[in-house]
Amino acid sequence: MKGRYLYILPALMFAVFAVLQYNDPDAFFWMGIYTFIALANVLAMLDKLNYAVVGVGFAALLFLITSTFQSIEEWSFDSEEGREIFGLILGCNWMGLLGILKLYKDSSK
Repeated sequence: MKGRYLYILPALMFAVFAVLQYNDPDAFFWMGIYTFIALANVLAMLDKLNYAVVGVGFAALLFLITSTFQSIEEWSFDSEEGREIFGLILGCNWMGLLGILKLYKDSSK
């Protein structure tokens, strides 16, 4: 039970990120990414998160980051690509942290 509430804020944050994508031309793509990360946090909070979810999420986000790096012309929050890559990096880092927290939790049993 201890530490489960750590996952509420990131779950809400990524859920808000998903909702804010409604007017994006590729909204379903970004909504799916952010919703997946938010649901991974909910699963972690309920102790239902497994390594497959973390691994697939981390690998998919890492792949998207590397493919997006190739198309970035301007590194700025003023460009759409700059904001997209920041969201991907934030999500990938958080999925990695979820994996580390799960490893720590499983090793302390």
